[in-house]
Amino acid sequence: MLRNARFLVTDDTTHWAKIVFAVLSQAAQQLNISIRAAVVGNAPDLPAYERVFQQMAGERVDGLVVADGAEHVVNRASIVRLAAQYRMPAMYAFREFVHAGGLLSYGIDLADSARRMADMTVELLNGKRPGQIPFYQQIKFELVLNRATAGALGLEFPANVLATADEVIE
Repeated sequence: MLRNARFLVTDDTTHWAKIVFAVLSQAAQQLNISIRAAVVGNAPDLPAYERVFQQMAGERVDGLVVADGAEHVVNRASIVRLAAQYRMPAMYAFREFVHAGGLLSYGIDLADSARRMADMTVELLNGKRPGQIPFYQQIKFELVLNRATAGALGLEFPANVLATADEVIE
């Protein structure tokens, strides 16, 4: 049973990190889960991630939520490998982590966001002013599960979660 979780961030003092952490804290409190920030630093590299994972292991952390920062996406292979090494169930914001071997993700489709950004760039290059280009907010969130990773951690996804997943990696 999950009791001691962390929120992996580069900097827990940013406005966005504070907002996300407040929401996570509220949900964790309702579930009687202790959650704190695990700060990697503003220039995360493999040694910084290794240091944070070693610290979490010493604190007997049994669950991890990885923030949606670009630096984590770039370092996803290291994060996923360290989560597996320390047998730490982790939730990610993007499917790319699950495809790299992570446990599960719930978030927007990065490829779709990139396509929309490219479309807006074309409109700008064709002479439209920024105020003439509609703003698109992502409304579709995807749940991606990795059953192999769950099995390696000794976990099993409930049938109702499997049924609602957008993708299940066997």
